[in-house]
Amino acid sequence: MATAQPDQEDLLRQILGTLQSVQNQYSELSLVVQNIGDRLDVMPGEERSHQNLTGRDTDGETTESLTAKQQQYLPRTAMMKPSTASQTLSRLQESQGPVLSGKAASPQRSSASGTSSRIVLTTYPGDLLLCLAAKAQSDAETLSVLTEDVEHKPDFTNSEPAVNLGPFTQWADARKIVSLDPWGHVSPWLFAPMIQDENVHIRPTIAITKAHMKLPELEQSVRAGRLIPDGKICLNATGELAVTKFAVEPVWYLPGVAERFGIDEGNLRRSLFENTGGSFPELITRGDMKLFLPPIGGLTVYCFGDPRKMSDPNVKLALRIHDECNGSDVFGSDICTCRPYLIFGVEEAVKEAQAGGSGVVVYFRKEGRALGEVTKYLVYNARK
Repeated sequence: MATAQPDQEDLLRQILGTLQSVQNQYSELSLVVQNIGDRLDVMPGEERSHQNLTGRDTDGETTESLTAKQQQYLPRTAMMKPSTASQTLSRLQESQGPVLSGKAASPQRSSASGTSSRIVLTTYPGDLLLCLAAKAQSDAETLSVLTEDVEHKPDFTNSEPAVNLGPFTQWADARKIVSLDPWGHVSPWLFAPMIQDENVHIRPTIAITKAHMKLPELEQSVRAGRLIPDGKICLNATGELAVTKFAVEPVWYLPGVAERFGIDEGNLRRSLFENTGGSFPELITRGDMKLFLPPIGGLTVYCFGDPRKMSDPNVKLALRIHDECNGSDVFGSDICTCRPYLIFGVEEAVKEAQAGGSGVVVYFRKEGRALGEVTKYLVYNARK
C-alpha cells in the first residue's frame, strides 16, 4: 500500500501529458484551418487538358488504345488513401511554414470574405483518420480497416457491366459531365494493374446489370391494352418487363460544379465543408483534389430496349425523371400520388422502346427532392 501513491502520481502525470499533447494538436490544426479560410479566395489547382476520344460510339469499341490516357483520367475514378492527422499536419507545416506557430484563435470568427466558421475542430489521442470519401464501405472493407487488415482488396471477379457503353467523346470534356464519373463502371478493370501492383484503392461508382421487372399495375396495363407483350421488352401477359439497370453514385468535379452554378470554387468548397460538419477537411486543405463524393443518395436508371439507343440522336427518347417517394412508391400511401406517375412513366418508356426508340426512367434516391420525409410530412399536415 505504501507504493500505491507514487504509482498514481505517475499515472496522473502521463494523463496530464497526453491531454497537453491533445491540446497542442488541436491548437495547431485550428490555426491552420483558420489561416487557410482567411486567405481562401479561389482555390489553386492544376489546369488539366482534356483530349477527345475517337472511336465508334455505337458499339462501345475504340480505334485507339486507352493505355496512354489512363493516367489522365485516373483522378476521375481513384480514391485517396486515408491519411492520419499527424501526416496532414506535417504536410501543412511544409506548405504553410511559420503559420503553425502561435496560439489558435477562437473558432467563431469573421473572415475577409464575410463568412464565419461553424466548425469546431476536435482531436483525439493517437491518429485521427481523415477520409475524402463520404460513401459507406462494405462490411468486409469496414471490418478490414477496423482490424488493420490493410492488405484487403475487393474482388471484382465476374462483376463486369452487363452491357458495354462508350467511351464517348464527351467523357473527356470536363465541361460536359461534372456530377458523375463516366468511367465509373469500368474503373476496376481499366486500372487493374495499378490496383494490384501499386495498392491504390479504386472502386466503381457505376454498376450495370440486367433484370426483370414485375409490378401489379403493369398486368392491368396489359389487360387494358396499354401494353402489348412482344416477348422482348414486355415479356408476357402478366406485364413482366426486361430492363437494364444502372446504379450511379455521385462524383462531383468541383470546378465544373462551381462553373455550372456560376459561383466561386472556393466558396463552394467552404460551404460543403461547413454544411457537412467539417467531415471533409480536404475540401479546404487540398486544392489539388478536384473531386468530392458527396454524402447524398445516388440514382438508378431503368432502360427499356437497347441501351445504346439512349445516346442515339436519330431515335426518339421517352424519359421519366422521378424522385424517390417511399410512402407512395413502396407502401402505397393515399396521401401522395407519386406511384401512379411512376407507373405511367414506365408504360410510356416501354411503348417507345417497342416502337424502335429508347425508354428510360431515372429514379433519384432523394426523398421529396432531397427535403426528406420529415419535411414532407410536415407539409402534408400543414395542407390538411
